[in-house]
Amino acid sequence: MNRGTDGEQLGDLGTLDVTENGEAYFSNIKKKLRVPDLIGRSIVKSDPGVTAAVFARSAGVGENYKKICTCNGTTIWESSDRDFVLSKV
Repeated sequence: MNRGTDGEQLGDLGTLDVTENGEAYFSNIKKKLRVPDLIGRSIVKSDPGVTAAVFARSAGVGENYKKICTCNGTTIWESSDRDFVLSKV
C-alpha cells in the first residue's frame, strides 16, 4: 500500500459530494500526488453501488483526431486537418 505523508493511502482522494444533477466537484492538495499521476486512471465509489470515472487529458483543437469504427474494427470515418476551420475573429 502506498502511503502519503499524512498516513492515508496515497490514492484516497476523500469523499465527493454529488449534486442532484449528478455532478461532483473536487479541489484538494495531496502531497506526493500530481495531476499527471491521475490522467488515465479511474476512481471508484464502492458503497452502496459502484460508479467509476476516468481522468482524461483534454487535447487542443486538432491535436486529437477521432475515428469511428464498426464493431469488427473497420474504419468508417476518420477526422483530419480539413475538419478544423480557423476563425476570422
